[in-house]
Amino acid sequence: MYSREYEEYKRLFSAHAFSDALAFAERMSVACSDTSEFWLTCQAAALNQLGRYNRALRIINKALAVAPENIFALLAMADSCAGKGAYERAIALYGELRQKPKVKPRAQRALLFCFSRMKKWNEILTAVAEWNLAPGQKYLWKAKALAGLDRYDEAVDACNRWLEAEPHNPQAIWQMVSLEVTLEGIEATRKKYGRLAKIPSLPPIYNEVYASLCRKTGNAETALSEYEKLARTGADPRITRKKAFALAKSGGEREAIPMFEELLRLNPNDMYIHSSYYAACKRIGDPGRAANLYRELLSLYPEEKKLYGRLRKTEKDISYRADKKMRPYDKKNR
Repeated sequence: MYSREYEEYKRLFSAHAFSDALAFAERMSVACSDTSEFWLTCQAAALNQLGRYNRALRIINKALAVAPENIFALLAMADSCAGKGAYERAIALYGELRQKPKVKPRAQRALLFCFSRMKKWNEILTAVAEWNLAPGQKYLWKAKALAGLDRYDEAVDACNRWLEAEPHNPQAIWQMVSLEVTLEGIEATRKKYGRLAKIPSLPPIYNEVYASLCRKTGNAETALSEYEKLARTGADPRITRKKAFALAKSGGEREAIPMFEELLRLNPNDMYIHSSYYAACKRIGDPGRAANLYRELLSLYPEEKKLYGRLRKTEKDISYRADKKMRPYDKKNR
């Protein structure tokens, strides 16, 4: 019944076009008179990806009122709880869903994530030992848990095993980098990945790691150079995000600001981008640009209440700056 329409929703979702996926699911839900738990659940899944957990929960409750045992609606509810930081509730839901074959792998991954957020490292080690996980998942969580318990040598060994099973795996490399920074210091780690980034036969992940370490150690020019190389290989929003931060930190605000704006149009909940974006607008003396963007975002995402607060703060700042400029003139002409 839903095959062709669901394929379109999946296409949008897989492309990370979550706002478009949400709008599509909303249209389908209206076509079904808002009674379809299927499309309500699809809406909730897209909302979770957009970080709008409260609205997702309201929609999930509608879906569960129609179909209380729908495992995909329950999974979306667990995701919303985890997103809101209600980890105990999320763990209880994922624990039940882990018994359902259709969603077992997904529930297991989410459970391990919740355990890590709560620093339940021994629970992770127990799960890794007992569950039949793929090598990547097994070594990822084992390394994280061992590092959390300060068992760094064992964590490094787990990462090495992971890289043997999956050479150049980006997650494994980032985990190893985190361990190396702790054990050897950030400068020694930066130099090591600088050497690796120069080897043409190695994949771009080494350039990305090197750029990140350069940015963190104040080597902004080198970081930007590496991000430029990476950007030429494809339009990855993660690279755009990192490049924008590096530009904003190194005096390239006018180039960074449009990049921040595009990223906020994709995800208006990224508080780190909001902070850097508004600070960059103020540094170039144009907070009004931020106010215009927040008005635009509110037209796109009217349910995002935090945007109202950001707009009010920006307008107050603009008013204060205008008043401050007028005061010397007023005094002179009294």
